[in-house]
Amino acid sequence: MLYKYRGFENRGRVLKMITEGEIWFASPGGFNDPFDMAIHYDYNTDIKTYRKWLLDVCRTDNPNANRQQRRMIIDDALRKFRRKQFQMQADLKRHHDATILKSFGVCCMAEPHDDILMWAHYAQNHAGICVGFDTNDLIETCKVRFTFGKLLGFLPITYAEEMPLIPFYEYSLKRRTMGAQEGFRLLTTKSAHWGYEREVRLLSWQETDFTLRAGREAVREVYLGCRVNADDKREVLEALERVGSTAAVYQARTQERRFALAFDKIR
Repeated sequence: MLYKYRGFENRGRVLKMITEGEIWFASPGGFNDPFDMAIHYDYNTDIKTYRKWLLDVCRTDNPNANRQQRRMIIDDALRKFRRKQFQMQADLKRHHDATILKSFGVCCMAEPHDDILMWAHYAQNHAGICVGFDTNDLIETCKVRFTFGKLLGFLPITYAEEMPLIPFYEYSLKRRTMGAQEGFRLLTTKSAHWGYEREVRLLSWQETDFTLRAGREAVREVYLGCRVNADDKREVLEALERVGSTAAVYQARTQERRFALAFDKIR
């Protein structure tokens, strides 16, 4: 089971999530963490490695060029590299940052349903809801929705004290032999400050800012915050009843002697 925390600021999206299993795949550009999915490359290198990288790029981008034409392209790039190395590195970083923003759709979910910080940060200061999704149902829906290779699956976040810094040119030359897992590691490493989230991500490739409808059967649990107002609570219960949902519903309350939440089943 994985969980999605939501406030009632966007009421329509909340109701569609609990009645239709609708989840949103967002662009990383809107995340609250400016370091999130911003792959940090080290663009410093020597001329020998840069020349190898240029040859690799040239063979990919100019497959019909002969040896002399490739040499001319590479020599011209090397002259520019010597004159404008720092400008070229800045241009490469901007290009790769923009590529990340356009290439991935991200649905962020969490392992816990009872984390008081998650309720505060993502569920309208405990006045929202937390929805539990069956991960098997989500995966089956995704297999139907996405063509082969477009769904990258559930990827748990790694929390680290140090930011991964990747030698760009060396990594590019080895990427065909390193496999996808190394690339995933770069996309799923966050600061240890965020460790309380225990986040798991569902990633799509080459598609972003869209909804996925998993169906009401994928919604197994709905938790109401300890500060939920009566009107929102009633609307959630009526919406679930209207569509014939079998999801269990729990009401959160604060515990008296612990900094923790307790949950009472009300449906």
